[in-house]
Amino acid sequence: MKPFGFNVVSENREEGVPVATAGQIMVDIQNLLTDIGKCMLRTEMSLQNSIPDSLADKFTLRIGGSSDKGVGSKVSDGSEELFEEALGMLFKTLTFFGQGRVGIWMEDKFPDPFERINIAKDLVALNDHLSGTVLIFGPASDKREFRRLDREKLLQYVRNGAERCRVIGKVSADPRFKGHWTFSNSAYQATISPSKMMPKETLDNAAKSGIVAVLGNISKSVDGRVVSVNNAEECIEHSTIAFRRMISSKRDVRLSATLYADIGYAADRKLWVMSYKPLNIIVSKPSWDECVIAFHEEFILQYEIYTEESKTFEGEEKKAQALLMTFVPPKI
Repeated sequence: MKPFGFNVVSENREEGVPVATAGQIMVDIQNLLTDIGKCMLRTEMSLQNSIPDSLADKFTLRIGGSSDKGVGSKVSDGSEELFEEALGMLFKTLTFFGQGRVGIWMEDKFPDPFERINIAKDLVALNDHLSGTVLIFGPASDKREFRRLDREKLLQYVRNGAERCRVIGKVSADPRFKGHWTFSNSAYQATISPSKMMPKETLDNAAKSGIVAVLGNISKSVDGRVVSVNNAEECIEHSTIAFRRMISSKRDVRLSATLYADIGYAADRKLWVMSYKPLNIIVSKPSWDECVIAFHEEFILQYEIYTEESKTFEGEEKKAQALLMTFVPPKI
């Protein structure tokens, strides 16, 4: 990656900057980059609860890292695309808000409402800690300054909360109370209540279905777990999910064609199931997020075996190699 740097200077250039101030600002930048990365992971992988540290660590800044100067990541060679995209979005975000702009930037660039709140908090914290100083950031050829921020506009995102958004999981009839339902995408059960506009039979039908996407007012615990879905308006059953990039803790692979995986829930075993039969990928896990992560890891494992190793394959393995090439053509 190209060298990318951060520097903190006093607004009065004759004064120095306290080490504690500079250190805190770098912590703020790391928090912001991590939350931007988490938003990307949720968008790409449809993760519903807290992001595992093994994935979030892809966005950890290190001095030197994979660049000779400035900052970089620790990810292995050939695995930096997602990190670089997150760093590019950090650059655009700091540029936009550092010029005192407002508008629909947050809604447009950060579709996950919970991560959007975190990003707004990160920007406010950075702004407050920069009191009397200026952040200079960017590659050597395009340095920018962050010094002005519409603080109240960003705090409004925090005050509004996540508002309405979609979560993926399973609706079940609550055995304790007739006419009540629960929602889950892990070992935990969350309460779910319909809006006045939702037909009475919608949740009953959803409970008889497989995996559904529910639109409503979502509440999460401190550790990121869905605890309630209120005023649910939609319950749409899904039998497939689309992936345009495969991601593991060690690398990420952009696909040239969308992969549609089959999804389901095995109630008798209390397992979430995800499969792509043409490659004989079938995984089952106790939670939706674990299932998604395992599916991505299995795809990347096959990608490495069939497209990166210098082997000759025959029969079914040769077919698998040819199919993988349609998703990830060899580099020329």
